[in-house]
Formats: sequence, structure tokens, C-alpha cells
Amino acid sequence: MLPMRSIVSTALLLAVLGGSVAYGAAPEIILEDVSAESPPPQPVAVESLSLDEAITRALETSPYLETFSWELRAADGRIQQAGLRPNPEMSFEIERITLGDGPSERTRSEGISGQLPFAGTLPAITWNRDSSNSNRGLFEESEFTLTISQVIERGQKRARRIALAESEKSLVQWDYETARANVIAGVAGSFVDVLAAQERVALHDELLVLAEDVVRTINARIEAGKVSPLDGNKADIALATTQIERDLAQSERAAACTALAAWWGGDASDFRRAVGQLDDVAPLPELRQLIGELKQNPDTARWTAEILQREAVLAVAQSQRRVDPTLMFGLRTSGVSDSGSSGYGIGTDGSFSVGRSRGSFDNSRDNTLILGISVPLPLFNRNQGKIAEAEALLSKGMTEERRTRLDAQASLTAVWENSAGIYEALSRTDREVLPKAAETFEKTKRGYREGKFSYLDVLDAQRTLFESRYTYLNRLADFHRSRVNIQRLTGRSLNYRDVPEKTEMTLDVIESQEVAPHE
Repeated sequence: MLPMRSIVSTALLLAVLGGSVAYGAAPEIILEDVSAESPPPQPVAVESLSLDEAITRALETSPYLETFSWELRAADGRIQQAGLRPNPEMSFEIERITLGDGPSERTRSEGISGQLPFAGTLPAITWNRDSSNSNRGLFEESEFTLTISQVIERGQKRARRIALAESEKSLVQWDYETARANVIAGVAGSFVDVLAAQERVALHDELLVLAEDVVRTINARIEAGKVSPLDGNKADIALATTQIERDLAQSERAAACTALAAWWGGDASDFRRAVGQLDDVAPLPELRQLIGELKQNPDTARWTAEILQREAVLAVAQSQRRVDPTLMFGLRTSGVSDSGSSGYGIGTDGSFSVGRSRGSFDNSRDNTLILGISVPLPLFNRNQGKIAEAEALLSKGMTEERRTRLDAQASLTAVWENSAGIYEALSRTDREVLPKAAETFEKTKRGYREGKFSYLDVLDAQRTLFESRYTYLNRLADFHRSRVNIQRLTGRSLNYRDVPEKTEMTLDVIESQEVAPHE
């Protein structure tokens, strides 16, 4: 078997997605108290990085998970708002506001009275005028009405609003669970890429040693006059090509490290090398067993909460068919205007008179209580459109749920078939190709020293060995990527060798490393 150094451990990959969440209900998400002013903690640079440490870093500081803490707080606010009752309303009215003093009543009378002329006096003439009016000021006869009204909700509207808000929070929790699974799978896949890139660098280092050894062997034979100097040129070209390929492999490794560190918002300087083992492979479980575990996939399990949420929307729409009466209680006060009169007069005999009188009521305002109720008449709008929309969306959701499960099963089948094929290819390459390629190269190199083979035979044997090992390495990486995809689709780890499974991963930290296996 090809010796592998610094490759990903199968045991770690088996436990990558093994959450302890019960996928029949919404997962519980533990949130720390976060503040917009306090940035997430920055990872400390380390010499070596394991897959567990990479996943922990991603779950603590991943930019893909930061928003869910605020989403949950927003969902809690919606639940609180849904439980609030309608506010009472207060109204105040003023009626019969008088803009003038009102009509006045005026009377005028004149009369002549006196003595006979023989009395030696002048006849007496008297003139007088009387007027009367009612005292109608601006608010004297106004009616003041103060009422308080309260809507009485019927049809369990408040309870159904709360149920809808809680179901929406459940969807946020499932969205987090899906995002968390994507992050874990993404970290695992990137970790495989890093370790495969490290192994390619190691493979090119080995090839470089072989090329240098061949160059020394050829130079020794050239000095002995046994081969043409052209073989030395060919060996130098092969050595330079190998050095170039090694430099490219190092660049690919740096790019893979950068992609891995991006999952926790870091960069390639956060670690120097990844630690693990890649050549430890095992056969996959039966496809039927894996299909039975698809219900644990958060993408499919989420639809249970999605259907409940759509049913809650329908329940809220149906509750709006019930009209809500409005009860009213109030106080009304009204007044009666006062009245007054005045008069004056003057006579030729020098007499005059002035008078004024005013009349008012003992209780100038009448106070009464007001009780009332108003009920909308559901003649035209019975919320028919909203109910029809909610029913259609519920039916659509059930169809989408079936489609999602079928898509997941089809994806799982395709990935499983591909993984099984890769596993078979790895087994045959390990048994049949790699040992023979290594043996052929050693024999060809030894025969070349003895003059039995040409340099072209050495180059061909060396190229065959390198390509065989390079292909084997790439297939190992492909196998583990497929394994990660299977873990992501099934929502749990592939417990091939009784590897402890992960406990629930929160937004901030993996609290434990071991948990009882799934039921």
C-alpha cells in the first residue's frame, strides 16, 4: 500500500456529521449573548490542525452561521408580538358647537298721556324699549361624549397567531441546522483537499528524490562511458520538470489551506499543516440502510416543520372568517342655555328707567352613560382569498416535501454508486497496480545500472509508478469527498468501526466529543 503521511483520518470523517439532534422536532439552538460591538474571537495560529479542531473553529466563528443568532431573536420578537391583544380605543366628540349668540327679542312701545289744557300743563310723552335674548355661548349647549371601545377577538385568533410565530421560529432553527450541516460538510471536504494537496507535495518530493537518484546514476554511467551524454540531458529535463510540478503542488496546497481557513473567516496562516490519514478506507454500508436514514437529513426533516408552518398559516386565515365585535362604554354630557332680558325708557317729564334680568337652570348639564356594541357584517369579505391561498401553499408544500425526499434518495443512490466504484478501484489499485509498478521501477532502475535497459525504459517505469500513485491518491480524496456527501445526505456519521459520534453542535462550540449512538 502507498505510504501516506499527513492524511485525513477515516475515523474523523466518520464522525463529521454525527449530530445527536432528534430530527422529528425542531433542534434546540444554544445562543450566547452576542453584541454588535464585540467581534467574534479570532482563531489562534497553530502548527498542526486536526479535523475536529477545524470543525470547532468553523462552528465558533463561521460567517455562515453568525446571522442565525439574530434571526432567532427576531423570531422571539414575533412570538411576543403575536401574543399581544388589540389595544383599546378612546374617542372624544363635541357636538352642537354654537358659533353665535343666537336670536334676540326686542320690543318697543310709545304712548302719550297727560292732563287737559286748562290744567296749564303739557301732555306727557313716554318712550321705552325692551329686548330679550338667550345666552348661547360657544359651548353652552354642546354635547361632550367620551367613549372607550375594545375589540373582542374570536375564533382563537391570538392562539393561532402564536402557533404561527412559533412554527416560523422552528423553521429558523431548521435553517440553522441545515447551514451547520453545510459548514461541517464543507470543512470536511476542504480538509480532505488540504491533506490530499499535502500528500501530492510529498509524492512530488519522493519523485524528486527518485529523479535526482536517476540523474546521479546516469552521470556515473556517462563518466564510465557506458551511455550517451544525451541520456544525461534527458535526465536533467526530467528533474527540472519534476521540480516545476512540485512547485505547482505547493501552490495548490496553499490555495487549499486558504479555502479551508475561509470557513472560519481566517486565512492560510492560521495553521501550518493538517493532520490525519487518508489511506484508511472501508466498504460502505448497504444502500438500503442509508436510504432509511435519509429522514435525519435536515433538508428533508425540515419539511415536517415547513408543513406545520403552512398549516398554521391556514389556521390563521380561517380564524379571520370570524368577525370580532367591538364593545363600547362612554359618558355623554349636554347643556341647556341660560336666558336674559333688558329694557330702558325716557319721558318728556324728565323721567327714565333701566332694567336687566337673567334666568338660568339649577343643573345646566345632563350626564348620561353610553353602552354599545358593533359587529361587522361578513357579507362580502370572509377572507376567502387568503384561505384559498393558504390551502394552495399547503398542498404545494406537501408536493415539495415528496420531491425533496425523492431528490435526496436519488442523490444518495448516485453518490453511493460512485463511492462503491471508487472503493473497488482503490482496492484493485492497492492489490494489483501499486506493488507491480513499484517492483517494475526498481527492477528497471537496477537493470539500467547493469546495462540491461535503456534510459527510456527507466523514464517509462518511473512515469508509470508516479501516475499510479498519483491516481491512487486522487481516488482516495474522491472517496472521502463522496463519503462526506453521504454523511451530509443521511444527516449522521457512517459508523463503520464503532467510532463515537458527535454530540449536538451549537452556534459557538462543540460541547462534547462523544454521545450514545443513534437509536
